[in-house]
Amino acid sequence: MKPSIKTTLVLEGLNLKNALRMLVDKGYVIFDIKVHNKRKLSFSVLYKDYPKVVAYLREKCYTVEKLNHHGLAGVLVNFKKHWITVSVLAVFLCVLAFFSTLCFDINIDADSTVYEKVCQAVENAGVKKGMRLSKINIDEVENALCVSVPEVKYAFVKISGSRVYISVLLRDVADEPVDYSLPVDIIAQKNGTITKLLVLAGTPAVKVGDKVIKGQILIKGLVTYKDGTTEPTTALGEVYATASETGTALFSPVVHRLVPTGSVTKRHCIQIGKYMSSFNKKHDYSYFETQETSTWLFPLGIRVIYQTVYEMRLESVTVTLADCLEKLRANAYADAVNKAKFDFIKNTEYGTVEKNGNTFVTATIYSDVKISINGG
Repeated sequence: MKPSIKTTLVLEGLNLKNALRMLVDKGYVIFDIKVHNKRKLSFSVLYKDYPKVVAYLREKCYTVEKLNHHGLAGVLVNFKKHWITVSVLAVFLCVLAFFSTLCFDINIDADSTVYEKVCQAVENAGVKKGMRLSKINIDEVENALCVSVPEVKYAFVKISGSRVYISVLLRDVADEPVDYSLPVDIIAQKNGTITKLLVLAGTPAVKVGDKVIKGQILIKGLVTYKDGTTEPTTALGEVYATASETGTALFSPVVHRLVPTGSVTKRHCIQIGKYMSSFNKKHDYSYFETQETSTWLFPLGIRVIYQTVYEMRLESVTVTLADCLEKLRANAYADAVNKAKFDFIKNTEYGTVEKNGNTFVTATIYSDVKISINGG
């Protein structure tokens, strides 16, 4: 079996076979002999022997043209040539390995009502940024959260990369008992036309087809018996109506627009935890737009933020209502949706109105919704 750790030499001169014979007589192992011509051949020796072989051949006035190291021999030679680079890389890998064992971020997912309590409980449990992840006992932290925060039913802790993720599930809170002897009316929370009426307790004050306004009584908190006597009660039921909401958008004949000037500034900064450095470049643009991308240097927990800043200039443009009608309708529609918060919109009507010398584009949205509150 030929050695895998070897060095191939290309030898040039006279009496080359005699040179190989002398090397064998001196105890060197010679293999992979290949004759190129009368004055040149190549052969291989053990990697550990090649310095002595080269020195001996040069002493005998032979020309060693080329050295090729194979297998682990090549790795050893490259390491000797670039030992500083290899050493720095090894140190860097060691630092990465060390930092990968530390906690760089704690992500807490909890309801706002208990968020501060959960944060304090996590800190009391010893989970902090910069600590070794191996010191975090997941079961102990989960138990500590459930004990420290009575509202928490279950706690879940997960370690991923250099981050600790904590989420909690709150206990179910029983509804307070209802005193049905109290007189409570069901009233309308929106304008609309009644489409469905369901009365479980109380006296209906409207019927299907009636138009009602916000705040109007729909079901009275009153029970009327056959003998004409009455008794207060908590009205129970549901009332549905085709409700509407109108949004508006003001038309302006002069529109101000930001137009790119072509000047661009590219800059970056770094973020470590809550600390964020200043950007490496500044700009003096009066108007500008930005685009940002970021990347994480894992596992160091360093976030590099790249920002491109585009300079803009303000231009005033005269337009007609027809020029910007679609945009104004979209704005009016968004205004109506924001006001109504309907789950489903079945129809939309657009229009224009004049008010105090101004022109408004309107969008009226319709939906079948439950409009009853206070028991409905």
